[in-house]
Amino acid sequence: MCDDYNRFEFDNFLYGEVETYTKEREKKWSNSDIESRLFFDRSESFAFHILECCKKLYSLETIDEDLSTLRYELKKLYAHEKGDLENELSDKIKEIVYSGKDRNIIAQEVIDCYNKYNDNLPFYPHEKESPLRLVWERLSIEYAGTLTSSVSDLANRTIELYQLILHVTPSKEVIPYLSNLAKCYIWGFDSECIILCRSVIDNAFSKKTNNQICEKHLGERHWKNFTLEERILVAQKEGILDENMKTIADTIRTNGNDVVHLDPNIVKDSFGSIKNTIAVLECLYT
Repeated sequence: MCDDYNRFEFDNFLYGEVETYTKEREKKWSNSDIESRLFFDRSESFAFHILECCKKLYSLETIDEDLSTLRYELKKLYAHEKGDLENELSDKIKEIVYSGKDRNIIAQEVIDCYNKYNDNLPFYPHEKESPLRLVWERLSIEYAGTLTSSVSDLANRTIELYQLILHVTPSKEVIPYLSNLAKCYIWGFDSECIILCRSVIDNAFSKKTNNQICEKHLGERHWKNFTLEERILVAQKEGILDENMKTIADTIRTNGNDVVHLDPNIVKDSFGSIKNTIAVLECLYT
């Protein structure tokens, strides 16, 4: 077996690679001319501005005026992706065509319009020609640093999840529900995992204990849908769940509610929640 590497230093190795890249990048731009260094500094500032805005999910308007050009490029890219630029081009061409001018003049103006449109098309941030390239690099560095520090956790969670899978053979009806749950757990989105567990069983109970079955036990319901709590109760009355599985299903339901409405961190055991969710799904579909 190969012993020429330290298998326990993988996280440090990845982090070191990110650090090396970052230092070389900064060295390159610090040795550039003044104008290039200023552009680099502005790009760095704008990248951190974007990060802060996205953390809070609202725009921080205290942006430096020097960064307005970069924000303009971002808005132009957004407008292009929405189709706004194409719509503007179409409107402009219609205006030229119906202007009543000489045909040759119209033809030349249409060509000029197309050329101006093509010259004004934005580059995507990862493209070398893009004014946002340095912003994209800084954002990539920030996320790379975060990811490298959690690689071991991702591997550990994957192994934990596989241990659960070894003891479960989900039916084909259950499998489609499990993929997003697995992603949430592996990437450490524990609160989202709890919420998704509730969503998964809500969807499953809606199909298994449909309105017709619920009305058989709870009476007709014209003004609103049956709740998940009611559908779980109906599943027990139908003999689909025993008392223990009903309690487990109710726990998944209330945990999801608590995470959404009370405290995102109130439930800690996301792995147990997945395990219980699979157990409930198996009761519903086997």
